[in-house]
Amino acid sequence: MCAIVFVSVAWVATSSTPRLFWVVYPVEDQRIGLGGVEVLVRFAPGREIDFDSFRVFLNQADVTRHFTLGTNGAHGFLVALLDGVNWLQFELRGNRGGFPSVELLDSRKLRLRMRPQVNLDRV
Repeated sequence: MCAIVFVSVAWVATSSTPRLFWVVYPVEDQRIGLGGVEVLVRFAPGREIDFDSFRVFLNQADVTRHFTLGTNGAHGFLVALLDGVNWLQFELRGNRGGFPSVELLDSRKLRLRMRPQVNLDRV
C-alpha cells in the first residue's frame, strides 16, 4: 500500500520577518512644534527593494514628493501638521527574505502630536 501526502507551504510575513526599512526619526508619539518635523528612513542593506514603490503619507495625503530618495534611505522635512494627532505612514515593496522568496509590502504607521505654543495668536 502506498500513501500519498500533500504538503502545503504558506509564507506569512510576521514580526520576526526582516524589515525592509526602519524609521530613524521621528519616534512614535513625538511632540512636534510649529517648525515641522525632520524624517529619516533607513533601508535594509542587501535586500531587493523596489525604490519606486516608496510612499509616505501624512494624514492619508501623499507627501512622498517632499522626500529625497537614495539607495540606503530617504530624508524629508514636513511642515503644516494639524493641531493634535497626526498620522505618518510609510510603505515600501521588496523582498524581505525567507522561503519562498517573494516580494511583499512593508509598512509603518506613526502617531505624532503637534502642539503649538500656548502664547501664539492664531487666526
